[in-house]
Amino acid sequence: MINKIKSFMKKGLHGQAMVEMAIITPLLILMLIGVFEVAWALRGYLVIVNVNREVTRRAVRPGYLDFSVRDANTVGYKENILTYFGGTSGGLDDPAMDSFDILPDPPLPDTLADGSGYLSVSYFVAHTGKPYENACANPDDCCQTFKTARDAAGSAKDRYKGVADNFTYDDIIIHPDIALYDYYTYTTYATYFSPSGPITKTDWTKIKNYEEEVYQFALENSVFNCELLHKGDYESLNPSNNNIVVTELSYPQNQLTRFPLYTNREGSIAANVGIPITDPVMMYSKMAMRLQSSARSGIDSTTIGPICAPLPIVGSESLKDAQPSFDSRGLPASTYTGNPINILTDATNKWIMWGDADESYVSSDEEYFKFEMQYPQMAFNEYEESDNQVLDAADGNDPVTTRDFTFSDPDEIEELIRSYAGQKIIIPIIEGGTFKAAAIVILDGNIELNNPVDDFGNPIDPYIHGYLVSGAVNECLDNHYCQAGDPACTQP
Repeated sequence: MINKIKSFMKKGLHGQAMVEMAIITPLLILMLIGVFEVAWALRGYLVIVNVNREVTRRAVRPGYLDFSVRDANTVGYKENILTYFGGTSGGLDDPAMDSFDILPDPPLPDTLADGSGYLSVSYFVAHTGKPYENACANPDDCCQTFKTARDAAGSAKDRYKGVADNFTYDDIIIHPDIALYDYYTYTTYATYFSPSGPITKTDWTKIKNYEEEVYQFALENSVFNCELLHKGDYESLNPSNNNIVVTELSYPQNQLTRFPLYTNREGSIAANVGIPITDPVMMYSKMAMRLQSSARSGIDSTTIGPICAPLPIVGSESLKDAQPSFDSRGLPASTYTGNPINILTDATNKWIMWGDADESYVSSDEEYFKFEMQYPQMAFNEYEESDNQVLDAADGNDPVTTRDFTFSDPDEIEELIRSYAGQKIIIPIIEGGTFKAAAIVILDGNIELNNPVDDFGNPIDPYIHGYLVSGAVNECLDNHYCQAGDPACTQP
């Protein structure tokens, strides 16, 4: 009897095991499929990060991107970056990569298909120069100030501008949202499955505020320069420039099994019950690297582009008479024919103040003017800070004014101006207190500001001699330094 009972119990256990297996097997299969899907998604993410890294490494190589002309088609995005992307993307889903459409003419349309993949390249210039005008007595404390601002919360621009004694006259900070610099960004996209709705341009990039992005880079660069310059002779060492390429790659990867419980495709279980699972899975990677060239080369048009940075000298009547056609010779300075002209106005106010001399490191208007001569980019910076994006000396709300100085040391001012001899410089042309245009000239070094006389000893007007090259067509277009649409601003 006991043996029969034991035999019956063994059969019951076998039946129980079969029931348990029948219950748990589907769950195990679901879990196994889930593991496969997670692994497949992880694999796709690692591939997209690797592809994005290689594309960014190529973008920051010297000579691959050229920003000297304000045209996204000439920068090299397509030829040097996007074509290379096609060669590095073999690890991604082939149908998706085959349908990536490299656009010949940006910008993109107003809307794209929902779920579109894209490759976006954005460029930022965050040259912050010297963090302080002079070396700090306690460098650790000074540099810590920038570190604290870098790591704090809130607006990056406010944090940067709020650093006490932050020397900003030598800054060049440019991003794609600044007027005329929209060519700093380029995006191409692909769609390989039916869209479920449109997405707007703001969805192409997760960089929602270019200005905040560039000022965060500026804080990083200021920390680096503060520590770098204080390691040696602060005055003789060159600060590091900071040109950053940011690439973003978004890629819709199909699920591996497309099991009905894990996909939201039409008719699937997940779609019917509202489970928030996407198929394809949108992969995203963002990479930022510093441009390898021109680390300490100053203003380089190939890495910055045309920048409207004139000297604070009011242009003469001779320049006004030549505007807007301008006599363009296109010859080296040493081979110019004809006589140079006096580029300095004979009006009372000969000099320009781009802003107010109210910073802690400026003690007088004359000292501010010297900084303007040393750092022409101050004009560009003030333009970007102006409310109406027009530098208007006749507008009481604009920081720009024309002045007349009695320099305490005219010889020093002459030497500052003479240091530009042989270089192409930009001189603004002013009428009625308003900037009307800008001319490119080359100084010949012949300057006299302190009571000049002619060959017979008769007093003459102060002069700065130079050769007129052309209008500042690429550097200063008609919405720089003049009223937009003004016929007098029309460039040749």
